[in-house]
Amino acid sequence: MKIELTLTPQKIMAKVLETAQKIQDENHRAIALKAIAETLAAIAKAQAKAGQIEATIETAQKIQNEYWRARALREIAETLAEIAEAQAKAGQIAEAIETAQKIQNPKYRARALAAIADAQAKAGRMEAVKIIAAAIQAAQKIKDPKYRALTLATITGVIAEKTIPQYSAP
Repeated sequence: MKIELTLTPQKIMAKVLETAQKIQDENHRAIALKAIAETLAAIAKAQAKAGQIEATIETAQKIQNEYWRARALREIAETLAEIAEAQAKAGQIAEAIETAQKIQNPKYRARALAAIADAQAKAGRMEAVKIIAAAIQAAQKIKDPKYRALTLATITGVIAEKTIPQYSAP
């Protein structure tokens, strides 16, 4: 028996997956594969929080179960949107835009871009207009009409907040 001393997390997961595929009992195999998918989803989310975006997406794409793969990709998009929002609030606009561009889910991309536009507008920068346009384009790609409307309302709120003068009560 050959013992491999240089196991990477990817090699370990490949071996675990290979072993799970060999389980004869369908129910037990399904339980094992579900656990593997959940683990990969958790790894992908942790990688996203650590800024390892390419590795994150690669890990999520390895999930064989369609439901868990979609869930992992959605959670990754949400985490990346949170990162972009934090970067924008910290004034790291270039980094925030770079993060937002890597978000594949239009709902979360639009959310991140709206946050970036808001930060730009608060700083009095004209680039906010371009970012709002990009956020609207991303929002228009959202398939679910409810989420599309909510996202567009959020973007509209950013625009209104920055363009309508605030009147104080007499």
